[in-house]
Amino acid sequence: MNRKWLALAIAVLPAAAMAEVEIYGKMTGEIARNKTATATYPDYQIGEGKLAPFGATTRIDSASGVNSHIGFRGSEALGNGLKAIWQVEQGIDFTDGGSGNTFATRDSFVGLASDDWGSVKLGRISTFQNSNMEYVDPWTYNVDTHVNGSGIFTRTDGRVDSAIRYDSPTLLGGLNFALLYGFNEPGDGQPKQNTFNFGVSYNWGPFTAAYSYLNYQNNNTFTNAAGDSVGGGGDSPALGQRFEAMYSEGPLYLAAGYQETHGYGSNLWPGANPSFDNLTVVGQTPNGLLGKNFKTKEAELTASYSLGNFTPRITYAYGWDVKANDTKLANTGYSQWVVGTDYQISKRTMSYVSYGRVKYDQNVPLLSGSGDDNEYTFGVGLSHSF
Repeated sequence: MNRKWLALAIAVLPAAAMAEVEIYGKMTGEIARNKTATATYPDYQIGEGKLAPFGATTRIDSASGVNSHIGFRGSEALGNGLKAIWQVEQGIDFTDGGSGNTFATRDSFVGLASDDWGSVKLGRISTFQNSNMEYVDPWTYNVDTHVNGSGIFTRTDGRVDSAIRYDSPTLLGGLNFALLYGFNEPGDGQPKQNTFNFGVSYNWGPFTAAYSYLNYQNNNTFTNAAGDSVGGGGDSPALGQRFEAMYSEGPLYLAAGYQETHGYGSNLWPGANPSFDNLTVVGQTPNGLLGKNFKTKEAELTASYSLGNFTPRITYAYGWDVKANDTKLANTGYSQWVVGTDYQISKRTMSYVSYGRVKYDQNVPLLSGSGDDNEYTFGVGLSHSF
């Protein structure tokens, strides 16, 4: 169609037909210096059963894993306070020609909503901690530069395919809760797994507290390099629980979090490889550990104070030694800190600089065999919301 005719056709559409459709998103560009497992994963070399030590890289990225995205959403009033709601949202990478971009990679759903009884959504939907928590993680970073934020502590956060989620209205002056169930998702080493998530939060004045319980079924059997199945067998779940609290009053922001996870390897521990699948202990092979039931405990603190357009911020996270089959594995924890500042250029445009570093204990080598592994990222970026 001729562009002039297309513009005219759009102009004469009834306003009501377009009023409930919104285009929104965020574009974040970052230049970062990384020494991380994920950032250098393509450069890994196999040798003598281990992956070679990874070095550092410098690159420009669109922070698509966490920040850059575009979405479309809308609603239709159905009467008696009920409305139909829908959303299609996807992460975008605009620094490499868009390779790998896929439609509806983020929260995308259709549902019903009411001020009286809440909302029900069907589709690809965030867990409660991904959508309603992460108070300890106000940082801007990419999946590859997870050290520049709380990518380790929030590693179990994400979205569930084939999911149904119910969100309550606000009750008792500040109480909200949500229930999510994912049907027959592909499982780690199992044909299918179901996912259950319950979350609750309460807000009173400047204080907010939240709790989330996450259950992955059929998550304890894996296939090793030889093609053998290892693990606990059956349908024992992998579990995660997290509590977070936040205080925000004027320029002061404080947040704290504590979580426990357990499962047969899975994605519940930040240990050895780029997908955070399994812990590697010196002198043992990953395949020999996959069948063990790991339990982790971690805590994180974040504080910031706004000074005009600047918001300097610091985060500290700590992971205690891991338990495998209820036996503590010595020197298998980690410590991490992140420091940086945001600068609010305008209401929708923000620049930032941050430096993060994580130190894994000597028995958590990131497959480099050094026994003394650190990851770090220094990043400078610009972000614009629309």
